[in-house]
Amino acid sequence: MSRSSNEIEDRLRRALAARAEQVTPASLRPAEPPQVKRPRWIVWGAPILAAAAVLAVLGVMSVVDFGGQETTPPASPPTAVHTSGTCEREEALITRALDNSRVTADVDGDGAADLVATATDDTAAPNCRAFVGVRTADGATYSTVLATSAVPPPGMPAEVVGVPDLGMDGRADLVVDTRFMADSALSQLFTWTEDGLVRVPVPATEDGNVTVEGGGVTSPLAAGCTADGSLVTSVANTAEQGRAYEVIRQTYPVVGDPLTFGSPGSTTDQVPAEQLPQLFPEYSPDRFMPCTHN
Repeated sequence: MSRSSNEIEDRLRRALAARAEQVTPASLRPAEPPQVKRPRWIVWGAPILAAAAVLAVLGVMSVVDFGGQETTPPASPPTAVHTSGTCEREEALITRALDNSRVTADVDGDGAADLVATATDDTAAPNCRAFVGVRTADGATYSTVLATSAVPPPGMPAEVVGVPDLGMDGRADLVVDTRFMADSALSQLFTWTEDGLVRVPVPATEDGNVTVEGGGVTSPLAAGCTADGSLVTSVANTAEQGRAYEVIRQTYPVVGDPLTFGSPGSTTDQVPAEQLPQLFPEYSPDRFMPCTHN
C-alpha cells in the first residue's frame, strides 16, 4: 500500500475519534419510529364523516317524531278544476263559492260528502251568468253553466234548493233555483257523469226547467220526488170555491243513466185545501226529502 493511502486512513481515524469524543449522555434521546407524513385528506376525513352522520340524524328527526308519525306530511298534488270552458270567470267564481260553502251531498256516489255551491256573475251575459259546482272528496272541482233559458237577473244569486237522489243510485242530484221568476222557484236539474256535472232537461216542461214552487194560491205548482226516487211534478187547481184542490200529478221513473226519465204515471185527486202539503209532499218544504239520504 502506498504512503498516500496511509495518510488518508490516518486522517479519517483522527476525524472519527474526534466526533466520538463529542457524544455525551445529554446528547442522546430515546429511539423513535420514523414519522410518516400522512396526506391531508386522511386527517380531515373523520370529522367530515362525523358531521355527515350528525346531519343525517337531524334530518330524520325533523321528519319523524318519537311516535313514528310524520310531522311534515308530503305536499298534496294541485287541485284540478274542470269547468264548462266557455266562461272566462267561471273557475275563479266557483272556486271562491266552494271555499265558502257549507252545503254538502254525495254527488259522485263514492260514499263521501262533497261540497256543493252556486256562483253568479252579475256583470256577465246570460250565457255566463250563473254556475253550479261540486268539489269532490279527493279535492277535484267540477262546474258547469246554467242554461240561458232561465238565469238569474242581475243582483239575484242562483241557489241550490234540493239534493235528491233521483233513481236511488247513491248519487245526489242538484236542483238549482235560477231566481228567474220573482214568485216561483224556477229551477234546473243537474246530475253527475264521468265528465262531471251535466244539466238534465225535465220532461214535459218548457225549456227543460221545472217549477219547484210557485203558481200562486189559486193554481200552485210543485215538484218533488217519491221514496223510490221518481220525479214528481204537479199542479193543484182550486175547487169547491177554494175549499179544496184538484191535484194533477205526473210521476217520472228513472230508467237509465245518466238520469233518463221514462213515461210518466198520471193521477188526479181532490183533497181539502188545508191537507194539500200533508198528502202531497211536493207542496211542502220537505219536497225532496223522500229520496234524499240523511
